[in-house]
Amino acid sequence: MLELILIIALLAADQLSKYLTDAHLVLGSSAPLLEGVIQFTNVHNTGAAWGILPNARLVFLIVTPPLCILLALLLFRRRARIGLLGRICLSLLLAGAIGNYIDRALLGYVRDMFEFCFMSFPVFNVADTAITVGAVLLCVDTLFGREGTIFGALERIKPARTEPAADDAAGGEEAAPVAAADGAADSTASEPATGMTADVTGSEAPGGASGHA
Repeated sequence: MLELILIIALLAADQLSKYLTDAHLVLGSSAPLLEGVIQFTNVHNTGAAWGILPNARLVFLIVTPPLCILLALLLFRRRARIGLLGRICLSLLLAGAIGNYIDRALLGYVRDMFEFCFMSFPVFNVADTAITVGAVLLCVDTLFGREGTIFGALERIKPARTEPAADDAAGGEEAAPVAAADGAADSTASEPATGMTADVTGSEAPGGASGHA
């Protein structure tokens, strides 16, 4: 399954990059990755992605698990109703949330390492990137998606409703043969009665004539 492979690959890349940064860089030190563009910088973040909401570890420890469960249920139980873009979006969000949650639960902080050299921008990691790209794809899916959107998959499937007029017409069509069958049965039942009456009348007529004679 594409979604599961993507989630596992992102989690592996996130945890491996964090491990290598901690193993080879002292906290606060840097090493060039692409000269003048991006570098490794070992930073510990106690907040959310991109350094926002500092010292909010407890909040994220409480909120993240139910959010991950919701994303997983939506991704795997409603998969048939979500398009490819939506499934990739959910996979990115889920992998990013799990990747940073592992750090918060085990270490008490998130390990960041990628820093742009040409602009002032918060240090980030693979999980942050996955969450950001997933959020952008969610906006695209919501605004421009026509079928198989994520929010469309949240809606319940409504049962098909039959039109009352169609039901009445069908009922009339069924009633007509029944009425015709009842009429045929009545006419069939009346024919023996009529014949029997004729036989009785015929048998009485000769007897009446001999009495008068």
